[in-house]
Amino acid sequence: MNIMQRSKRAGLIGTVCAVLAGLGLSGIIGASVPAAQAEETGSITVNFVVDKTDNKGNVVKDEAGENVKTAVAGATFKLYQIGEWNGAEGRYDPIGAFKDGVFNQIGVAGNDGGTITITQIMGATSSQLRGLAKTLHNYIQQTNGTGGNIEELKSGVTDANGTLKFDGLGRGLYLVDSPIHKVETTTAQGKKVTTSYEASYSLVALPDVNGDDPMNVTIHPKKNPATGLNPIHVKKVWKNDDPNTRPKSVTVSLWMEGQDKRLDFAVLSAENNWTHVFDNLPVGDRYFVVEDNVPDGYHVFIDEDIINPETADFTITNSKPEKPTKPEQPTTPTTPTTPTSQVTPGKPARTGADIAVVAIMAAAAIGIAVVLILEVRKARAREKK
Repeated sequence: MNIMQRSKRAGLIGTVCAVLAGLGLSGIIGASVPAAQAEETGSITVNFVVDKTDNKGNVVKDEAGENVKTAVAGATFKLYQIGEWNGAEGRYDPIGAFKDGVFNQIGVAGNDGGTITITQIMGATSSQLRGLAKTLHNYIQQTNGTGGNIEELKSGVTDANGTLKFDGLGRGLYLVDSPIHKVETTTAQGKKVTTSYEASYSLVALPDVNGDDPMNVTIHPKKNPATGLNPIHVKKVWKNDDPNTRPKSVTVSLWMEGQDKRLDFAVLSAENNWTHVFDNLPVGDRYFVVEDNVPDGYHVFIDEDIINPETADFTITNSKPEKPTKPEQPTTPTTPTTPTSQVTPGKPARTGADIAVVAIMAAAAIGIAVVLILEVRKARAREKK
């Protein structure tokens, strides 16, 4: 078969495939249009720009009274992949260490009666996402401090513009985490002052369905003061459960960022109103709390309210998913009454003429396809002679 014959045959087959594909009939001759696509990757960019402060911690203003911004260079960020996107189920499947143990119990009651977890974040509010990120951070720190080894996927430091980019990321759920960042300044008197603070944690989904560029997301972490020496308050809250069947007590632990063992613990129960105060604390940059041995059947969610640069209130919520309500028995429909007035339809009804036109067009298209198939077969027969 010469080049011209090959070209003619390829053109006929291509035309047949195009027509049949448009009709949804490409299976007739086993033809299909290639739909293979390379795995899509994206990125998460950290833009760490904060309000500039003076040596006394006051925000610096410009001539127009607006806050002066400054880029934070040299800040370390870590990226953990929490889950992979499961399009068939419409959720994120946890991977690695996040499939087991307490990570399976991290969650908070949603506004619709369901539960927001690290695999089901659809419908979560921004505050719920921040709480999930903080809870994940706390339990990662506790796990690594008790002999575990949860490693980050990537890590890096911000450049002079306060920017750090994590690229080559697949579809999934990610935690952008950051250890304590220290900034050293010098007063007018020449005294060096070190300020410690942390960047807010972020839970990021790729793709971001609300973003302009869904697979390339930019986040803007906030600067939070590190908790200091004043008492740390802890409160336990129960939600969607039966007080008669809940545990009689739970244990919460106090940790310091970077330490490999807990500093203290407390047993919360109805006798102390499910509250405790940790005081007389050693000097440290950041304290956090976790609940040890989350009760079976409950989710755990840790919310932190920083009162001032030296203290914070922690609320640990245990919740149970709400049981679905039993649907009501459907009632027997009543016989419809004849309308007294004519109602204008929202869309015109499809008439017999419309259907006939569609049928004629379909028949014509199929006829063309049949002719083309016969031409292909004749060409093949000539080639064999």
